Amino acid sequence: MLNYLIKRFQRKANTNVPPPPPISIAREYLIAGQSTKAVSLLENILHDDPRDAEALNLLGRALFQENLMIEAKEKIRQAIEITPDGPGFHCNMAEVLEGMGDKIGAENAYKTQIKRTPKFEQGYIALSKFYAAAGKGDDVVKTLQKGLQEIPDSDSVRLLLAYYRNYVKDDFRGMLQTLAPLFERNPEHTQAQLYAARAYMALSEYSNCERFLRDIVKREPDHVDALIGLGQLMLTVVKADEGEACLRLALGIDPDNIPAAELLIALFLETNQLERAADLIAVFSHQYPDNPSFYCYKGRLALLTESFDECKLNMLRALEIDPQYIPALEYLANLNLKMGDLEEAITGYKTALAIEPQRPLSNYNYGLALLSAGKFKQGLAHYEWRLQLAYAEGTPFKLRSIFFARLQGTKDIPGWDGKSSLKGKRLLIWGEQGLGDQIMMLRFLRQLRALKPQSIHLMANREIEALAQSTGLLDGTIPIDEWQTDKSASFDLKCSSMSLPYLLKAGLSDLGRSVPYLTPAKDRADRMREVLAGAVKFKHTAVKVGLVWAGNPALADDKLRSIALERLKPLLDIPDIQWVSLQKGACQDDIRNGQWPLLDVMDQCKDFADTAALIECLDLVIAVDTSVIHLAGALGKQSWLFNRAGSEWRWMRNREDSPWYPTVKIFNQGKSERWEDVIQRMIPDLELLVRNHIQTRTNTAS
Repeated sequence: MLNYLIKRFQRKANTNVPPPPPISIAREYLIAGQSTKAVSLLENILHDDPRDAEALNLLGRALFQENLMIEAKEKIRQAIEITPDGPGFHCNMAEVLEGMGDKIGAENAYKTQIKRTPKFEQGYIALSKFYAAAGKGDDVVKTLQKGLQEIPDSDSVRLLLAYYRNYVKDDFRGMLQTLAPLFERNPEHTQAQLYAARAYMALSEYSNCERFLRDIVKREPDHVDALIGLGQLMLTVVKADEGEACLRLALGIDPDNIPAAELLIALFLETNQLERAADLIAVFSHQYPDNPSFYCYKGRLALLTESFDECKLNMLRALEIDPQYIPALEYLANLNLKMGDLEEAITGYKTALAIEPQRPLSNYNYGLALLSAGKFKQGLAHYEWRLQLAYAEGTPFKLRSIFFARLQGTKDIPGWDGKSSLKGKRLLIWGEQGLGDQIMMLRFLRQLRALKPQSIHLMANREIEALAQSTGLLDGTIPIDEWQTDKSASFDLKCSSMSLPYLLKAGLSDLGRSVPYLTPAKDRADRMREVLAGAVKFKHTAVKVGLVWAGNPALADDKLRSIALERLKPLLDIPDIQWVSLQKGACQDDIRNGQWPLLDVMDQCKDFADTAALIECLDLVIAVDTSVIHLAGALGKQSWLFNRAGSEWRWMRNREDSPWYPTVKIFNQGKSERWEDVIQRMIPDLELLVRNHIQTRTNTAS
């Protein structure tokens, strides 16, 4: 700017372009922040004409920049006295008064500007910003609405009103109504389209959001904000590849863009692309050492690689920068929960909620911690916040993906609140989360049936369809992958399977009374007995023990719960046991790759109804925390659970029994304890079970 001004001042005398007037040069000095030069030039102008109101006004502005408040106020007062209707004069006076701490005087000065110059749009903009800084959202909106009444074609006032409807009032419908006249004049107004996209995003109207963002990108392929918005939208609707592509493009155009980097890092962490996440974290944490978010991402990366001390250090560093940085508080609490420090975790979530009580992720995590602590009803209430996670900003990608498709697919069906009558209603229960979770909640079907709905249908994974139908309490099942939104008209109400204990007001002491709530079909059980009897090397007189040693390897925490077969050898070496594999999936190959005394007939199990029939033929089930332990518990089969240190909430902490399944015994892994130690504790119990079995068999024979 300075070089520009110098060139303008050094015009040659023979140029045909007239030099700018001194008042314009002074104004440019002010824009450039060169207030001292502006003061000097304006004083020269006023020397020639002491009643030049514009010069007095600008001099007051320059003196304000110099922090000479009293002198600034006097010059602007003189300008107003000469020209009471001077555009911006009263706004400048308001800024000076505000700088002197006179808030009431400043507000009155802004109002005076609007009253004297009702067509001066900057008056409305300045007063609205004053109200926004004071947290007066209603006054912000009223001021800008008044501005539009006076100047309906002012795009600046209209855009600012849309902005504040979003960020101050959360009035997204009002935001779209505000923008409508602007779109009539200019359908391709980029800033208005960005605002409209944000409103539609907040309203979960994703197709409209996408339409606006793609229109911008089509016209302006390098528009970074539109690309980031489109990337965030794709992540929200669980289209990770498309979201990643948009964010990579945005970061390629603007390599220093923090929002694009944060979204990409979070996605990489959620999708186990840890090297990519580490590379971006390294670059941005170095570039922005005072940004707490990148320390938080460092901590999240360390948590995923089980570097727990490093995780804690990074979260604490983030909180040193910003003691109220909620993601760091949450992940520090998550770390404490994983490490078994339950009370510390609860305290951490409480701290986060004290800062932002309506944050869905904090409420959800707090609910999990309370449930782990056995605070059942309080925990269930907070656990219900998970249903808002699909739409909430900041929800981890994988967690969002659990809920999003099913909530979107059933959005036209009203949710049941647990209070309104179900009598005569057609109810859809949609299966939520994993197979074990869905099996666990089948216990509530009988209680639902007692409320006399016209029908109950379950939308569930195919693997548990037959199992659920075997209860005789459903009018039908719908495979999740076959659900179409046009089926919504067939139902009056819906609810998630995982919400049933909350909606039905279940108590901790009530849960076990329904067990067993599943019974294998007789024909399937008979067939499984024949399969076992015909198996080579099947020991008919031995104790028949089913075994599951591994979960789904695609899950981030699976390595914490799964146990390699080699480590289970001390159990497998105990005599008089017929071990029967209940393992499905890739880990079935573990049996074929070693000389293990395990009978594997799982190829005969096409679904969970078949697995239930196989379990019926056994004396005991021993399993890590997978769907099979839920199935065995629901059948009322004696079962032993290998429970990892960072236990799932349903098993609570430090309990050897389960309120959910009275026949399940829990063998807990202590903090920092190896699985070998847990196995050694299990051996005497298993040897005793074998001895009792032999004794019973002997007594029966005699």
